[in-house]
Amino acid sequence: MSSKILKLENISVDLKGFTVFDALNLEVYEGEIIGIIGLNGTGKTTLLKTIFGLVESRSGKIYLEDKLIRPRPDKMVREGVVFISQDKRVFNNLSVLENLEIMKFMLKDNKIFAERIREVQDIFPIIKSKAKIKAGKLSGGEKQMVALARGVLLKPKLLLLDEPTLGLSPKFKKAIFEKLKEINKAYSISIIAVEHNKEIFSYADKIFTVKDGCLEI
Repeated sequence: MSSKILKLENISVDLKGFTVFDALNLEVYEGEIIGIIGLNGTGKTTLLKTIFGLVESRSGKIYLEDKLIRPRPDKMVREGVVFISQDKRVFNNLSVLENLEIMKFMLKDNKIFAERIREVQDIFPIIKSKAKIKAGKLSGGEKQMVALARGVLLKPKLLLLDEPTLGLSPKFKKAIFEKLKEINKAYSISIIAVEHNKEIFSYADKIFTVKDGCLEI
């Protein structure tokens, strides 16, 4: 049986005096793709931010690989959790390659970093074909590919994605889902993806709906 990567136990979150989640529970296992769906304003993005430490829970416990943690973004990255938001996918003023090179300080080994670059180039050919182009000149789908490549570069245990196909063409929506499946299989990366696109049903192992402050499968 696969090992448990993440466990949320009775998580309650308040924002601006409003209860977003009340005693929410979730378990994610190694290599699982979890889809989170629901109406606008139900707290899907807040859930990802709570896991990553951008939003603090009022009560409850969060475990990463059975270790009780208090999430904080810098700590979560070091622990192998990467969050890709829907609004800050890339650094537009940097080239495609420079967008990846900013992660070099996390690996601290130039040889390993070079190997990782070669690996992500195989998965995401755009990293090589458009390496010197400013990321701001890319299409939305290409930017998302760069953002995913940057996240995969760290070979995280858990990838948190906030609407990865938002605003993309049908062609790129399908391509993004296929890449998620590819990196999931290649590295056994667990993925939690907040989505409105119903295509997620074809790629996720489990689908949860956010409703009335809880998750329903």
